[in-house]
Amino acid sequence: MTETAGDGAVTEDVRSLVIRSSAVNFVASFLLKGLVLVQTVAYARIFSPTELGQVSTVILVVSFATLFSRMGFDESIVRENRDPETVMNTALTISLVMGLSLFALLNLGAPFVARVFHRAELEAYTRLLSFFVFATPLGLPNALWVRRFRFDREKAASYSDLLVATGVTLGLHFGTSLGIWSLFVGRLAGFAANYATVWLLAAYRPRFAFDRSQAKALYRFGWPVVVIGLANYLMLQGDDVLVRYFWGDASLAYYLLAYSFPYYLREATDVLLGALLPSFSRLRDSKERLTSAFVESNKYITHAIAPIGFFLAAAARPIVLVVFGEKWAPAIEPMSLLALGFTIQVMWGYGWGMLCLAWGKTRYLMYVKLWIVFYLATVGILLIRAHGPMGGATYYVTQSILTVGVVRFWILKRELGSLAFLKDSWKPVVAGVLPGALLWLAGPSITTAPALLLAGLGYLAGYVLLTVALDPGIVRESKQILGTLVRRA
Repeated sequence: MTETAGDGAVTEDVRSLVIRSSAVNFVASFLLKGLVLVQTVAYARIFSPTELGQVSTVILVVSFATLFSRMGFDESIVRENRDPETVMNTALTISLVMGLSLFALLNLGAPFVARVFHRAELEAYTRLLSFFVFATPLGLPNALWVRRFRFDREKAASYSDLLVATGVTLGLHFGTSLGIWSLFVGRLAGFAANYATVWLLAAYRPRFAFDRSQAKALYRFGWPVVVIGLANYLMLQGDDVLVRYFWGDASLAYYLLAYSFPYYLREATDVLLGALLPSFSRLRDSKERLTSAFVESNKYITHAIAPIGFFLAAAARPIVLVVFGEKWAPAIEPMSLLALGFTIQVMWGYGWGMLCLAWGKTRYLMYVKLWIVFYLATVGILLIRAHGPMGGATYYVTQSILTVGVVRFWILKRELGSLAFLKDSWKPVVAGVLPGALLWLAGPSITTAPALLLAGLGYLAGYVLLTVALDPGIVRESKQILGTLVRRA
């Protein structure tokens, strides 16, 4: 294919828009995750593992119920090139009806939840947080901000949620004798603040309407997304459920703490990928340009994420002991393994899911998720039942290796025609593993926050030096990206 001058201009415009909007998205999300980290540390030091485990159990149950209303409505609005507002109106009507049904079912099923997890208090906790099932219809206006690359507006609601939830929780904990109830009331207050902000800032506030043709299109696009969401739940939270069921509240809290920092790594990657769906959607008619955009995005994502993953794996011991305290020591080894698993996931073609959404080939996503669910239901359940949190971490690492190395590579080779994105992937691995090994050896001697900070800076310096030595061109490319950011209007 011969690219015309017009095509080149469009490609460059899209590239600049992706870089600029991704930078805004990353900064906003980075600050948000910093606040979440402060909240996590505060809660870990104030509340017991058993109390935090009970809250997590209820969130797992409510999150599962909410999945059935997530039919890819946000993605459908982002993909709509003609009239996204009318699509949003139909989506609001459908999702609200689904939300009301799920709200009733969750309240009726609350006693069953208490029996399954052998804790009577869960019945009342589940009913309190059952309002979370309305997140899908209430959050629809944010899809327009994503479509317009306005990630600063899209993130505002999350800031409201976090600040209100934390303030209410701490105020009730220290000002009353509510105990664990302060965590649940704080969660509900944050939820209310979140979606009040969404509608206050909305570029368009949807109304109740129903278009049969749009509903059919939403269904065709959305039912595989529901299956994918269920598979995602089992893949990302099914192990949490198994740890809780077999090992109890405290073990679930240890596992989730071990999961938290590596999960931030995954979310940071998702932030970087946030601009790719609308970008890939614009380029989907040109396989050549789409492949080029995918290869380039994968390279930069790898360089941004790989060093963080290797650092977390190497420094798990001092991170847990220095930041959270001795009572969380059982989370150390699972955190190290989970960090490696997440790093494997994000380094090699992690943006493939955005490609599938841009193509409209959601069945690929569904099939991959179903494979992972199968692996959890066979190998994963045996590992977790026998070894608890360490079994869950082992399951995730082995599943990541198989999913990335076999399934994902096959799909990308089939659709893109090559695996060109793997060409230079060994360089960040080498640059991260070598200083990471030194950090791991020094881990037992890192016992204070200043020492941990210095170790992190030393690791970063080693990674940068090795990266520049292995790939000198990265300096020039980094300057180009910075130039694009500086020129941002």
